[in-house]
Amino acid sequence: MEMKGINHFHISVSDLEQSKKFYCEVFGMEEAFRIPQFIFLRCGKDLMTLKEGEDDQINTEGFHFGFDVNSHDEMNKWKDWLKKKNVSIDEERGDKNGAGIYFHDPDGHTIEIYFYKESR
Repeated sequence: MEMKGINHFHISVSDLEQSKKFYCEVFGMEEAFRIPQFIFLRCGKDLMTLKEGEDDQINTEGFHFGFDVNSHDEMNKWKDWLKKKNVSIDEERGDKNGAGIYFHDPDGHTIEIYFYKESR
């Protein structure tokens, strides 16, 4: 048996439309479909599910997710893009072999854009 990858991941948000706008404008995601209280956003072949929840259902502590990019230069392009979108970078770490930038969505979910140079 072998896994092909992650099909989707789900986060609770306080405002579906605000979160949809953030992920579509910042990452270029597109709405795939919706059902009451849920929006499914397409990210490549994967889906991100946004569910509107109550404030006590939105717990971002210790949780984060990341997106891979192909190079350090590509990560830096994302850093410039985020600044243009008025998204504050909270942390940067790593070196030329692997690095990440960290920032937050409107509900405080930590997001990482990460580059890792594979040795061959």
